[in-house]
Amino acid sequence: MKPFLILSWCIIACTSEPLPPKITAPYSALSVNEGKVLYDFYCQSCHGKEGKGDGLNAFTLSPPPSDLTLTKTTSKTDEQLKIIIGKGSDINKKAGAMPPYGLTLKDYQIKDIVSYIRKLAK
Repeated sequence: MKPFLILSWCIIACTSEPLPPKITAPYSALSVNEGKVLYDFYCQSCHGKEGKGDGLNAFTLSPPPSDLTLTKTTSKTDEQLKIIIGKGSDINKKAGAMPPYGLTLKDYQIKDIVSYIRKLAK
């Protein structure tokens, strides 16, 4: 009986659709608040106060900054957002204008910015 159960489990596990990636995690108020401070300093001038891609510098950039509240951004995992912030918008070889912040910001600071971006999108 056991071989049948193991074989059944393998068939189900191997043919089932993979689980979607976890997009958000519970964020502490401290992380969100720290993220806002960092966002205001590093991101707001291009992405705008509410993350809509309409900051003071947005009109000078081509392509324009991403609207952080749209599904295109909100559907990304936290890890994907951390990579984009750390490596800049040119990671996919598109002519993006966002600089890489991986050498400027520590990993926990980038995580805090992601926390704040998640709050903007709600």
